[in-house]
Amino acid sequence: MSEEEQRLDESVAKLGRLVPIIKDAHGNIIDGLHRQRLDPKWAEEFSLKLENIKDPVQFLIARMNINLIRRTVSAEEKTSWLKELKDLTGWSTDEIAEKTGMSKRWVLQYMPKELKEPEPEELARARLAREKIPEIPKEPQIEEQKPSMPPVPCSVGGHVNLVFPKFWQGQPVCEDHYNQLSHGEITLEPEKPKPEEAPKPSPVEKKIHVPGAYREEMHKPVSRMDQWLAEELSRRGIPIKVQEPVCIKFVVPEVIIEKGDKPLAVFLDHPDTHMKRTLADIENRELLKKRGVDFIAIEYYAYTEEERQRIISEVLSAIQ
Repeated sequence: MSEEEQRLDESVAKLGRLVPIIKDAHGNIIDGLHRQRLDPKWAEEFSLKLENIKDPVQFLIARMNINLIRRTVSAEEKTSWLKELKDLTGWSTDEIAEKTGMSKRWVLQYMPKELKEPEPEELARARLAREKIPEIPKEPQIEEQKPSMPPVPCSVGGHVNLVFPKFWQGQPVCEDHYNQLSHGEITLEPEKPKPEEAPKPSPVEKKIHVPGAYREEMHKPVSRMDQWLAEELSRRGIPIKVQEPVCIKFVVPEVIIEKGDKPLAVFLDHPDTHMKRTLADIENRELLKKRGVDFIAIEYYAYTEEERQRIISEVLSAIQ
């Protein structure tokens, strides 16, 4: 029995069956192969049959959408789906986007290169014209900047007499150490308090079940969906840490669910912000998984009751 199936078995023993097995009109399993393998009676006693899914193309589109909603899917698997769909239908990129409900940008990102349609010549010329970098006018020469402060040593060490230092947490550092600090490769020891200064008392920990109480503890802008997810999990008695920093290039999940000896990190991704850093997020989250922290990434589009119920359902399913 795999680790995933073992966790599922333990969840079923404690909470019973929470998620149905989804079938097409002919009884083929679209989603739930692990659950069916664990318990052959699962499909008989707790399943959902989609009568409108009748052919292989509809079956593949349904599997794509359900898996993208329920779990984190690798880029290789997305590419495999699109290749299979292209082989079955011969659809163009626009047709695939329209019939699957995905954006054209998403389809172009994961479609195999050899299957992408060639760009029309007139569109290519227009794109190259837009991408042409304009000539930057020369700026007038200015006098050499004079240092506004006397030379200082680097707080990390190794460099002394910095004329134009950079500052990290209020302490002067050289440019090399500044870049290493920015990427999390090294840390800067906090400045020791002066003898006459007494250490500040630690802040009183707020109880997460108080609505809105955790907001001041969070390290980045907080959306209403982030706030709701933390409070909903707390209300259900699930132990969590609110935006607990994870020291892998400063990865900060929305919440971390403590389940046994292997925590689960939850990321909520809105397309307006996530699409700008998709590749960086994938790399950081894969590193997070290698450090022994499972994660799920859930896309949402609006702060609505329907989206909230879908998100909490996916989180509860992932805990199983």
